[in-house]
Amino acid sequence: MSDPQALLEHATWLRRLARTLVADSAVADDLVQDTYLAALRRPPGGAVKPWLRTVVTNFARFRWRSDAHRGAREQGAAALDDDAAPSSDVLLERHQTQQLLARLVGELEEPFRTTILLRYGEGLTPKEIARRAGIPAGTVRWRLKEAHDRLRVRLDAAHRGDRRAWIAALAPLASTEPPAAPIAVGLAALSLAIMSAVVVVWIVVLPGERPAERHALATPHDRATTPAVPRAEVAMPSATWGTQEGAPARHLVGRVTSEGQPAAGALVRLTSELVPAREVRTGVDGRFDFGVQEPRGYTVSAASPGRLAAIRHVDLRDPTLDDVLELELLPCPASLYGRVTDAAGSPIAGAHVLREGAIGAETDGAGSYELCALPTAASLAEIRLVVEADGYGGIAVFAAPSGRVRRDFMLSPEAVVAGRVVAPDGTPAASVKVWLEPDLVDTDPPGERSTLVAAQTDGEGRFRITGVAGGPHRLFAAGRASSGGPIELAVAPGETRDVEVVARSAGILRGRVTQGGVPVAGIRVEASRPTWLVSSVEMGGSAISQQDGSFVLDRLPLGPLKLATSPARIRTPDEITVVDSTSVEIEVEPLATLSGVVRRHGIAIPFARVDIAGPSRAEVTADASGNYVAAGLVPGTYAIYADDRRRGAAVREDGIEVATDQQHDIELAWGGRISGIVVDGRGAPVPNAHVVFVADDEGRCVTAGDGAFSCGSLRGGSTYKPQVFAGDAATNAFRFVSPATGIALADGNAHVEGVRLAVDPAVSSISGTVVDGDHEPIVDAHVIALGDEPPWVARPSPSGLTDRDGRFRIDGLPAGDYELVVQMFDRGASARAKATAGARDVSLVVEKPRCDAAGVHDVPSDLTAPRSPVVWNRQIELVGWRIPAHVRAGTPFEVAIVYRVLGDVTRTWKPFVHLDGPEKRHNADHEPASGRCPTSTWRAGDVIVDRFTVTIAETYPRGRYEMWTGFFTGWGSLWKNLTVTDAPEALRGDPAKHPDAVHVTDIVLDQ
Repeated sequence: MSDPQALLEHATWLRRLARTLVADSAVADDLVQDTYLAALRRPPGGAVKPWLRTVVTNFARFRWRSDAHRGAREQGAAALDDDAAPSSDVLLERHQTQQLLARLVGELEEPFRTTILLRYGEGLTPKEIARRAGIPAGTVRWRLKEAHDRLRVRLDAAHRGDRRAWIAALAPLASTEPPAAPIAVGLAALSLAIMSAVVVVWIVVLPGERPAERHALATPHDRATTPAVPRAEVAMPSATWGTQEGAPARHLVGRVTSEGQPAAGALVRLTSELVPAREVRTGVDGRFDFGVQEPRGYTVSAASPGRLAAIRHVDLRDPTLDDVLELELLPCPASLYGRVTDAAGSPIAGAHVLREGAIGAETDGAGSYELCALPTAASLAEIRLVVEADGYGGIAVFAAPSGRVRRDFMLSPEAVVAGRVVAPDGTPAASVKVWLEPDLVDTDPPGERSTLVAAQTDGEGRFRITGVAGGPHRLFAAGRASSGGPIELAVAPGETRDVEVVARSAGILRGRVTQGGVPVAGIRVEASRPTWLVSSVEMGGSAISQQDGSFVLDRLPLGPLKLATSPARIRTPDEITVVDSTSVEIEVEPLATLSGVVRRHGIAIPFARVDIAGPSRAEVTADASGNYVAAGLVPGTYAIYADDRRRGAAVREDGIEVATDQQHDIELAWGGRISGIVVDGRGAPVPNAHVVFVADDEGRCVTAGDGAFSCGSLRGGSTYKPQVFAGDAATNAFRFVSPATGIALADGNAHVEGVRLAVDPAVSSISGTVVDGDHEPIVDAHVIALGDEPPWVARPSPSGLTDRDGRFRIDGLPAGDYELVVQMFDRGASARAKATAGARDVSLVVEKPRCDAAGVHDVPSDLTAPRSPVVWNRQIELVGWRIPAHVRAGTPFEVAIVYRVLGDVTRTWKPFVHLDGPEKRHNADHEPASGRCPTSTWRAGDVIVDRFTVTIAETYPRGRYEMWTGFFTGWGSLWKNLTVTDAPEALRGDPAKHPDAVHVTDIVLDQ
């Protein structure tokens, strides 16, 4: 390779490879890259930051210009370079590094070497390589990423860890425009060709500057994982997003403890949207210091191997926030483990599995991870996981493992949403936050959704959002005194979508919060459009009152707005009309506070979960001494659920009257336990099985390697039915090979041991294809398998993704029948089919929804009509209903509700029907016309007759039941009701009990 002619033969593909190693073609941020290149060629002699600011300003003058001005931009870059030609020693070093790179490629392990040569030697795109190899493009992208990482590590090693050395040597090779074809010339001509274009540098670590911290992660149980290769991240301008006018910056310090003692060397991360993450390690005293930070919301997380990471969400705008944050690392109560793969099952190395999107684990070369997790939580946010990887769409899921639970994830290629934000006159809107959030309007069971992703516009109003998962989304934009959206987008995996967002003028609301004329600090103020104005931008953010009671909201929609405050209740005014700039004086009154100690047998339970539901809601966690405080409660009757967060003990208390500040201690009285073993038909233990005992409450646990289990937190006083599942996401239970009788527990202190459950643990799979109406394969469609057990938001159904041929496979299914549901990215089309475990070649044909129910337009003649119009969202009008006045328990009866469609309905909504009786509610939610006429097919002028059958169980008390109805979408706690825009006040529901519902009639449940 010392022969210049031999080197020339490799110049073209080496150049392409070098560009990938030292240039981020996905981001292509020429401005920052050219600035860093100038720093490499002529390092600043003094302070780095002012020098960089000057250089980046100069380069900015040449950004986004026409081709006619490109030469001027390149001259500006060249002006910063040395005039002298490179010395012979420098040239030799460059060529030796190029030879080293060629040798390292030859030494790469397969399949990485072939993938690199096809990509850079043959010039094939990842898609073309995938087609030739018969593998998904996502697998090719992962192989390229892994090969790049391995080459960087080996180049580092060859240069004794000095990455700057090999970057400087390869940078000239990474010219923007390579020669049209290799030519047989000498070494001098080769050097001239390589040096003739503008260089784009990706990975740069300036001397004396610490590189921006990557997404570093803590791995529980000291598991060995493949660390990510350090890479300097593009520095963004200081984002003003989320800061509040008039709120001072604050010093953010804290302490991390474990078992009450300082946790030295713990990793502490500081994250906030649009601001690069920062990381520090605690000192010997467990303390950390992030210095002075802008007044906005942050997530502070701390981790140490073998412990449950501590996560705190803090808002530095709040002047009542503690000066020192306390984070406690707890013992690991449960864990998740598994693999992250693409649709073809190929591992994704370097993927992140993050608790609350903040801190977690990183997958190794086999795509494997392990993460310490919570088995229960005070809120859904605490059990939210974000799974992300370079080149793939990030997803958000919920997980509450009942032990050490396997949970695998499949990722699809990322979608990209890019574009511009402009003012109504077309001028660019700079420094505007643009964010994309999943549109959770889906009545199917919960699956994996895109996580919220955001970007900030540059000086030309441009933005680029990567890492988007395919599916329905809503796009928003907001800046100081401007806002835009929502724009509904349905993007497919791998798609790039260009969007223009018009950011219209928004109002600014300045005010002061007082109580009895005295300023009050720490009050959160929010403003939103009244519910009857439904075609508006979303809530205009929030502000927190300062020491003098002042606050500023600066991105509000113009017009009438409803005001809300917490933890104090607003007295006056509850509505205001916002113009360009408006002032208001808000008077608040205190709400109730409930506080106390959580105990078990009189012993305080540290960090217990307390969930309080009633006229308002509070989800809190007790402190290290078991003390809890729930502030801002509207006076009324509440129910309390509390547990020890370890599935050891719990309790539910009803009828708690809260009027003013009061003390209420909680005793975790539900500590009953059932222990035993799960075996197969031959008596061999069944490990990793999920055991559930169900009565009015339930207990869950996971079998150990010897099949042993112990399920706690049981109330007792009942007989519990056992069930055994293959996994946390299974929706059909294993079949018992010998009868399993119910287990009686006397009370919450009882413990029954020696239970033996014999099951058939055999599992199989369902496979098939997903095609469209023309029988063309659909790629990256999500297929879920619904069994007898209804899924919960934290226990989704088994699922799979289709590959490039539209094929899918769902493994780990116990014997039984399943309904297969295809979830499409555009929400408009779907497919369903019945299948039995073990079925192969199941064909799912995705078609646009249609309304083909018999009699759906045949209006009954004996309807009862509302006295005044009842309309949801100005789209659906209630015409009338036919409902019997008296019904019998256990006997089915038919209900007919008739709607007139005033405007096309594009979303899928389900009617909810609630029958509220003396003590219980009967839920009759259903699909319109038994699923044969989804609302997404309803068009203006249609009259829809929704007939369905209701049966109220014998166990319900006799008496009068109120019937309330409306429309909803979503799943679990992510409900969203369709807004009632017109209805008589007498028929409207209490927002706390019957939001966006109307009372149609009463029925009497007879003996």
